[in-house]
Amino acid sequence: PATQDPNTQDPNAQDQNAQDQNAQDQNAQDPATDGEAQDSTPQQEGNATPTPANSSTKSVVVDKHNQIRAEVYNGSPISWDDTVGNSAQDYANELAANGKFEHKSGISYGENLFASSYAANYIDAINGWYGEKQYYHYDTNDCDAGQQCGHYTQIIWKDSTAVGCGKATYTTGQYYGWTVVVCRYNPPGNFVGQKPY
Repeated sequence: PATQDPNTQDPNAQDQNAQDQNAQDQNAQDPATDGEAQDSTPQQEGNATPTPANSSTKSVVVDKHNQIRAEVYNGSPISWDDTVGNSAQDYANELAANGKFEHKSGISYGENLFASSYAANYIDAINGWYGEKQYYHYDTNDCDAGQQCGHYTQIIWKDSTAVGCGKATYTTGQYYGWTVVVCRYNPPGNFVGQKPY
């Protein structure tokens, strides 16, 4: 199973970077609670296994983002930014090496997180965030009760024109062996009282 990041990403909440850093998604708290057996593999400390985006992956990430954005408006395409991508990769490595699943505080980017017990790719993460579309209501700029929408609204945030993503495999902690995907956006989106486009 996969889990998205723990923020409650409601368009009426603070922007993504100001979300509660201690919140945890219920599915992410214990891999065994959602039908997964606890991993009995010894949990060894070590360096994360990074999976930096190559040029083909970058194109796939950008194309998928622009496809989703084109569903709701024309113009303002997003493009890959290596600085943003390197930042996302560094943070994916940090999360995987430390066994954590939380937003980085004090950054100037928007940020979406995704973790999965299988070897997820970037499209799996983007599709997970895209799945929130069904709960978002543009006219009222709100999200169905008990649902998350902020990952989706960050994807379609018109003023966010650059994206970069990183991926790594957890080497310690309760997510040992899981994949974590981090995508960052510049400028950030999800500002209180503003619609994404």
